[in-house]
Amino acid sequence: MPVMSRDILKLRVRYPNGQSEIQVESHWNEEELHRAIARVTGIAAGCIKLKIGFPPKTLELGVGTVGEILSHGDMLTVETVAKEEKEKSSIPRDDIGESAPQNSPVEAESSIASQGTFVRRRVPDDNSCLFRSVSIVLQLSHSVDSLRLIIAETVGGNPALYNDVFLGKSNAEYQRWITEPNTWGGAIELSILSSYFRTELAAIDIQSLRTDCYGEGQNFSMRGYLLYDGIHYDALALQIAEDLDVTLFPTTDRTAHEAARIVAEDANHRKDYTDTSEFSLRCGHCGAHFKGHREIEAHAQATGHLNFREG
Repeated sequence: MPVMSRDILKLRVRYPNGQSEIQVESHWNEEELHRAIARVTGIAAGCIKLKIGFPPKTLELGVGTVGEILSHGDMLTVETVAKEEKEKSSIPRDDIGESAPQNSPVEAESSIASQGTFVRRRVPDDNSCLFRSVSIVLQLSHSVDSLRLIIAETVGGNPALYNDVFLGKSNAEYQRWITEPNTWGGAIELSILSSYFRTELAAIDIQSLRTDCYGEGQNFSMRGYLLYDGIHYDALALQIAEDLDVTLFPTTDRTAHEAARIVAEDANHRKDYTDTSEFSLRCGHCGAHFKGHREIEAHAQATGHLNFREG
């Protein structure tokens, strides 16, 4: 429900060169909202088109107010449209003034990554780290179970692509398997979630420093970053304020990619990864110990046990 009692609403704004947080007054109209967004993004108010929700829908306040339509914490996506000829549809340059950030779209070489520091946002080691990390990066309200269900339904809806050879098990068996709370996610799941949410997901491997970019080549405009230590995923975020992270960046933003890679390099130097060719895991079901991923996979296929832990 929209927040009606608040005088001030805090909104998140995602735009071509990054993401910011703004405060708006609940009684504002559409023009006032656009002008506030213009001051943050550097995009002229007359060129702003707003979308909200998933799948994104065009936001039009009409004669309503911000407080009647929006809720505290809502995420707005900014698209640029051709500037209208009417002068009133565009704000004067002075209205943007010095408030326009350095990552204004007119500065093609700029990047919001220069405004903060990339950090590792750790998630619990509970066999759902991939799903929790993706949720942070994509700023989702989806539960882990709902993300698993999205994957299962996607696989079930395309048995020709997701066949026995591709999945390593039957399509039906995979659907049951991926919805189990102890099942780990990996490349297949990242690929499906990337396509479903139309956002590239770049997983940087700490040991090899290789970046696997899921969704690449599908003309997605934004990319999020994950850190992978061999058996665990964490989210990567650009911290630009104590309580504000940016997790999505234009796919063309090389500065963001290099900054994310630096976090992986630092972890690599500290040997903060698990060598999967030598690591040991214990089966959480029967207590048996295994060395290397081949022994673990063989045990899982033979017994159906899926809960493995270090030790």
